[in-house]
Amino acid sequence: MMLAFDTPQPITTIGRRNQSNVPAQSLILLNDPMVIEQCEHWAKKAIAESPDDARLRIERMIQEAFSRPPTEAEQALALQFLDSHAKTLGVDPNQTLTSVAWRDRVDCCSSQQGKMSRRQLLSSAACGFGSLALNWMLHRDATASEGLGLLGSPHAVPKVKSVIFLYMDGGPSQVDTFDPKPLLKKYDGKPFPAKTEPTQFNNLGGTLASPWKFQKHGQSGIEVSELFPNVAKHVDDLAVIRSMTSNFSEHTNANYFLHTGSGLQGRPSMGAWTTYGLGSENDNLPGFVVLNGGLIPPGGLDNFNSGFLP
Repeated sequence: MMLAFDTPQPITTIGRRNQSNVPAQSLILLNDPMVIEQCEHWAKKAIAESPDDARLRIERMIQEAFSRPPTEAEQALALQFLDSHAKTLGVDPNQTLTSVAWRDRVDCCSSQQGKMSRRQLLSSAACGFGSLALNWMLHRDATASEGLGLLGSPHAVPKVKSVIFLYMDGGPSQVDTFDPKPLLKKYDGKPFPAKTEPTQFNNLGGTLASPWKFQKHGQSGIEVSELFPNVAKHVDDLAVIRSMTSNFSEHTNANYFLHTGSGLQGRPSMGAWTTYGLGSENDNLPGFVVLNGGLIPPGGLDNFNSGFLP
């Protein structure tokens, strides 16, 4: 539950906590066993303190939850909600009831009125989940011979057989290798003129220019620093992308963004999306693999997982 509400990972330092609003958070608040248990404890406490006065129970619970008394609109809405459910159950909203009695009464009345409770729905619809799985398996078998994924045949005949993505955590900066920044040299030793996001260090010094010189190479004229004289000889065989940007100043969120396209934890990685969209030639082997070079980057293995994809 804590992961769904953007809890920071204890193994890394995060300068600014993520903020998200996703359906999983609402589902957890409605269905998580711990949340339901705590709600039942709170309901028992409220009923014990005000057994015969629904209005007083509402006032005390809102006071405990928000450290303020309820507004007239909140009081009216809560009473309306309570009266509506009391009519459905055929009970007095001011009646002294334990949370367990309310729950049993809901199950009983739901069965009598032809309505199903959440537990009854899951029990009676359990076989339906198997049908969903069967549908996916049949679709997979139908396209297995062609090695197609969700997107089917691509619009162009692919020439690439495989992709090897080298993620070199802790490697040299782009401004020292393939992406020269003239403004860094202009403001070298001076305060950085643009706005910078806060980081875990939050102690910025002067601007630092790259200590290495850049020179254009090949017919493409791509600039490469003097760090890579041999790579510069083959620069026409490389595709250097300099247009990518990020809104994350911390390593963990930036890693999530690089590998999954989102700064949030738990999203599908590049390999998962590729396999899901284009399929795999062999259904008995994983569509993509990750080789650990000995150092797990900030963000952990969530950088490489399948997220919510199969």
